[in-house]
Amino acid sequence: MTHRRTAILRSALVYFLLVFFCCPPVYADDSSVLFQIGNGNSLLAGAFDGSFTCAELLEHGDLGIGTFAGFDGEMVISGDSVYQIRSDGSVHVMLPQATTPFAMATFFKADLRLTLTNVTSREDFIQRLQQKLPAKNLFYAIKATGFFEHIKTRSIPKQQKPYPPLAEVVKTQPEFVYDHTEGSIMGFYCPEITKSIAVPGFHFHFLSKDKDGGGHLLELQAKTIIVELDTISRMYLVLPTDAFAQ
Repeated sequence: MTHRRTAILRSALVYFLLVFFCCPPVYADDSSVLFQIGNGNSLLAGAFDGSFTCAELLEHGDLGIGTFAGFDGEMVISGDSVYQIRSDGSVHVMLPQATTPFAMATFFKADLRLTLTNVTSREDFIQRLQQKLPAKNLFYAIKATGFFEHIKTRSIPKQQKPYPPLAEVVKTQPEFVYDHTEGSIMGFYCPEITKSIAVPGFHFHFLSKDKDGGGHLLELQAKTIIVELDTISRMYLVLPTDAFAQ
């Protein structure tokens, strides 16, 4: 009996090790993951070389934001397309081989919907969103759609090597104003506890419905905004590899 019991225990241990190390974990909703290329600190330091393609990025999400190699404009991922808002305000669908040093994406599935009325500013928008977050220690993907009385955005011009720190880059950012326009604000909320790997707080980009304008959101006003939130508790981080990421 002793030898038989030992054999059974040995077989059970081998089975456990095979399952634990060889089989990926199974989650109830495997789509609810924030996929991030690069991090806030590397971007601040001037890590602008692209190392991940748009084609690869679309394998990890249908909603997202970011930038492109050389910090060439602002990125919006919507559906199966990656849009670039350039520093001249024009919008372009990016080729699959275009690369990014920083992007955030997820397969968006709203689990909370709300309507905000008489939004007077970006600060008002953010404050009211914060009050609605179920928990402050989770990630949230956000899509806010509506007819906007006023939208102000910016887009950073493409940088040349040696890349300057981001604090210097934003001093020369062109700004754009869109009045009485329809479109979507897309972005993410990252909790304070992730500040070493992400940028805490809200980060939004705008894309007009006609795909004729957009950029990093600076200001807004709207009578009614329909907001959808996707709660995310897991993150997949791809670290930058260029020499500027110190």
